[in-house]
Amino acid sequence: MKNKLQGIAIGIIIGVVFSLSFVSASGTSTSIDVYFKNLRFLFDGVEKKTEQRSFIYEGTTYVPIRFVSEALGLPVKYFGETETIRIGRIYDAPPAMTIDQEQTYEATITTTKGSFKVELFAKDAPKTVNNFVFLAKDGFYDNVLFHRIVQSFVIQTGDPTGTGRGGPGYEFEDELDNGHKYEIGTVAMANAGEDTNGSQFFVCSGANCDNLNKNPNYSIFGKVSEGMEVVTAIAATPVELSEYGEPTKPTEEVRIEKIEITVKPQ
Repeated sequence: MKNKLQGIAIGIIIGVVFSLSFVSASGTSTSIDVYFKNLRFLFDGVEKKTEQRSFIYEGTTYVPIRFVSEALGLPVKYFGETETIRIGRIYDAPPAMTIDQEQTYEATITTTKGSFKVELFAKDAPKTVNNFVFLAKDGFYDNVLFHRIVQSFVIQTGDPTGTGRGGPGYEFEDELDNGHKYEIGTVAMANAGEDTNGSQFFVCSGANCDNLNKNPNYSIFGKVSEGMEVVTAIAATPVELSEYGEPTKPTEEVRIEKIEITVKPQ
């Protein structure tokens, strides 16, 4: 029996009900195959042994979280508020300003459904663009799901947990009223309220995004310049009810494979 486990684990010891898939520090995908009958753990086909014995309780196989962390070579951090453990990249504070606001930055977002390009508004949303560029260059977005899709509205991604509740470990201020509006192709930060930007962002994919202009609470930091047909294809992914009862959860995995940042010549 093999299933998939995303990059967040609950508790100090987790029940392995899926196989694990993460992105390593080098940006390459690392997977774990878990075979329940004989409890063999294969990391990219190489068997690893647990230091502490795995066990089965009420039909669930449990494995020490430290084993998972060490085998993957990724850091682990515990979040008391949500009582969760995060495996993977995490940061203590927003990145220092490194972009040149007078330059024109472009992001090429390669997904499992194709690539599209985004012109980033460095001059109009410098903090947001600087954050996005930093995370993209650090590989934070590699292998991240589009976890929320509303075809006539937006496609949303940027959460490494794939739940809609994850982020980079910090929050930063909004950059609103910067001269841009919500329209098809607009790229903006998702948030949980005022000044709670992190890593999640959305791309406007349908006409209903125009309604956001009535309550412009999301920092616009770019616009699709090429490949809008890929955004449209992602937006057409079938969905089912999410845990919140909204028909927004994709029934198939659509992921960011990588994001490349370039500076356009002046």
